[in-house]
Amino acid sequence: MKKIIFILLIVLCALKIDDCSAQWVQMSNGMGTNKMVPALAVSGSNVFTGAWTGLFLSTNYGELWTNASSGITNLNINAITVSGNNIFAGSNGGGIFLSTDNGENWVAVNNGLTSLNVWSFASSGSNIFAGTMSGGVFLSTNNGGNWTPVNSGLTSMFIYALLINGINIYAGTNGGGVFLSTNNGINWTAVNNGLTSLTIRSMFFNGSYLFAGTGGSVPGGVFRTSNNGINWFQVNNGLTNLTIYSLTASGTNIFAGISYSGVFHSTNNGNNWIEINQGIGNVSVNSLVITNNYIFAGTWGSSVWRRPLSELVGINNIPEVVPALYSLHQNYPNPFNPVTKINFDIAKTGFVSLIIYDALGREVSTLVNEVKTPGNYVVDFNACLPNGQGSNLSGGVYFYKLESGNYSETKRLVLLK
Repeated sequence: MKKIIFILLIVLCALKIDDCSAQWVQMSNGMGTNKMVPALAVSGSNVFTGAWTGLFLSTNYGELWTNASSGITNLNINAITVSGNNIFAGSNGGGIFLSTDNGENWVAVNNGLTSLNVWSFASSGSNIFAGTMSGGVFLSTNNGGNWTPVNSGLTSMFIYALLINGINIYAGTNGGGVFLSTNNGINWTAVNNGLTSLTIRSMFFNGSYLFAGTGGSVPGGVFRTSNNGINWFQVNNGLTNLTIYSLTASGTNIFAGISYSGVFHSTNNGNNWIEINQGIGNVSVNSLVITNNYIFAGTWGSSVWRRPLSELVGINNIPEVVPALYSLHQNYPNPFNPVTKINFDIAKTGFVSLIIYDALGREVSTLVNEVKTPGNYVVDFNACLPNGQGSNLSGGVYFYKLESGNYSETKRLVLLK
């Protein structure tokens, strides 16, 4: 009996070593710690950073950065896009630069541009769209050899954001809201019904939803549409600042970079947001990109930060499994500190909730609160994450309850601290 207790104590001590240390880490080696980073882009295993001191390249996911600005005559880089073997960099006053050798050399490609302040890009096949500060949208069909203005219907010529989804091209403007083109930019139509802010700083498509992040003198936070902008709905619950500089997503997980408020995370299409600023603090996050199971954040004055997605991404569907019955499985590991996995089976499409309660029956975390299709799911519960995950919970006994339709089941889990 003493031997069993001794072994158990060893296990518990080992579990306690893994405490609430998950956080962002600054990745500034070779770049410097105080850069302003409006742009991030990925090309294969390479990560490009557009800073206001030039362009930097990392071939090892941010462990080391090298200056890749040879040929760039204006080092204030606002935007980057990758199209095949071509990389385009938009600058704040120097126009557009093109590299065909992975950033080793750059040449200016400004023929036809009437505004050299370039804030955004979008590319599809051989079509490259550039959004400028005063000249609206320009289109190149020959890799930047020539640019043609495509502005019919636009009421604002300051284009903060561009996005392509199929035949739909979206332009987010400064003061004019969102515009949609379905004919390669020949004509634009405003699609602003429901928007309370018409300064669109960022856009991102995820599944069937288009998200828009707003700013300006009257910021409105995040808006969502499922019908190409015919109707927009504000989705800000949990946000502490409504100026949204950047958006990105991984599966059902959406991330927002916010002015002087760091990064926020939503697992339910923006209905609820939680702050995930451990390590990074309340900095302005101007750019976000995901690659190789990392999320990178480009900040205003604090260079680039990185965090493993595994610390943040909570729920995954296990494919090709269609359960015949509902089931809630025991979490693993249990006891745990600070992360454990909860597996559950859904037999029919319907609304699903998975909620963590303390020993007094008080709700402490909602892990799932949305419609799910039949399948086997696994969700991570992190006792360190604030407001909607673990809120830095104290050690002790907790309960997790799964409900869907007439099905309900509860199990116990133990957090060690």
